[in-house]
Amino acid sequence: MTDKFTNSFSYETWYQKYKFETDSCVEDTWRRVAKDLASLEENKEEWEEKFYDALDDFKFVPGGRITSNAGTGLKGTTYINCFVDGFEGKDLDSIEGIYTSLKRQAQILKSEGGYGFCADIMRPCGAHISGIANQSPGAVRFLELWDKSSEIITAGSGQNARKDEKNFIRKGAQMVTMSCWHPDIVEFIEAKKTPGRLSKFNMSVLCTDDFMAAVMMDMPWNLVFPNHEAYPVEYKEYWDGDLQSWMSRIIELGEEESRGPAVRCYREFESARELWDMIMKNTYNRNEPGVLFVDTMNRMNNLKDFELINATNPCGEQVLPIGGVCLLGSINLAHFINPEEKTWKYNELKKTIHTAIRFMDNVNDKTYVPLKSQRDGLKSKRRIGLGVLGYGSALLMAHVKYGSKKALEMTEELMKFFTNEAYKASALLAGEKGSFPIYDPEKYVAGQFIKQLDRGTVKLIKEHGIRNSHVTSIQPCLLYTSPSPRDGHLCRMPSSA
Repeated sequence: MTDKFTNSFSYETWYQKYKFETDSCVEDTWRRVAKDLASLEENKEEWEEKFYDALDDFKFVPGGRITSNAGTGLKGTTYINCFVDGFEGKDLDSIEGIYTSLKRQAQILKSEGGYGFCADIMRPCGAHISGIANQSPGAVRFLELWDKSSEIITAGSGQNARKDEKNFIRKGAQMVTMSCWHPDIVEFIEAKKTPGRLSKFNMSVLCTDDFMAAVMMDMPWNLVFPNHEAYPVEYKEYWDGDLQSWMSRIIELGEEESRGPAVRCYREFESARELWDMIMKNTYNRNEPGVLFVDTMNRMNNLKDFELINATNPCGEQVLPIGGVCLLGSINLAHFINPEEKTWKYNELKKTIHTAIRFMDNVNDKTYVPLKSQRDGLKSKRRIGLGVLGYGSALLMAHVKYGSKKALEMTEELMKFFTNEAYKASALLAGEKGSFPIYDPEKYVAGQFIKQLDRGTVKLIKEHGIRNSHVTSIQPCLLYTSPSPRDGHLCRMPSSA
């Protein structure tokens, strides 16, 4: 067992999830990954060493699919941890639309990517289906198709008879969201009361500003859906899950007096708090569903003028549009703490941030993704998500109590530095390699998130542009930790990614 590991758990994690047939030790894994991502650089040898140095001893931990698949030569696997997909085209809420979306889910899971999507498009339980003179089983019942598909696609045989096969195939990780206005939201919230139902999904409710205002003011709340019987042609042509857009379009027609309202009300709550309490009770008892503040997500989006976001990756840290990819990596803070002075090693951290940004940006050009929309997103937006791990371990090493005033001060200072330095790194990279193709200088710097960056960072973006539309993301990372006989600190190994 390599001396990079001080316990069998860490070694077993590497062996099962990240080792390829050419790797005899974790150093070989780092070399394989560094060499592959440096192959795009003019000075390949220089950047291979810089990438390797960042990876060494887990200072920088790329997303698990990068570590598992980069440099293996496998053509059907991806470097991307997770994807958000959905329904595309016309007549989305049809058997053809549903099964086309399901096929894309299978392609994503086969590539070892996780999957997220929004179920708002599908009509609710009991809604009329004119073509077959019957009623819909509802959106939540249809989710069972996605659940079973995930179970089968990622099952494998459980046997490892060949040396050219992986020790581990990533199991299907999925997120499904549904809006607080959808008529099936109660069934969605309570789905996991039935043991084994939708077990391959994480589930989250999309809460709008209007809903939260109704909760705070104890106001009524209605569950509604497009009036597809009154507007059958428009429903097939325009319904894409965006309720506000649908209502605006129907109002523009000016035919509500003759044809009926844009939406049909399926249920009325005397108080929105009844629905909110239902969410909270189920979350408390079963850890499901989660809550996503969808209007805030879109308001703070760096590309709010280009895309609508209503879903996330399986763990919820990446809010993404259809075709969005979850390109992740984390810097291990346990390597960048000065225990005696209880502060961060900012010079070393800055160096690793800049290397990690370049490393992750190269993934956009190296990785396989199964769908055209994802390939387009990779090239046109170059989204990445650099985060941190080992925060708790770093505080422990400095003998700072988690959640204390000192810890909060350290964290505020750290994350301000981290975020600004990451955006600076992307801006400087744009000066060398160019901005992401759909970069609009005026709109980008006017974004609400960008306005929160330091003046120097914004100035650098104005001067050079920016390589990646989005730069940071905090992943829910786990660590195995144990005292290391080598340096007296903690030995770190990601448990999964």
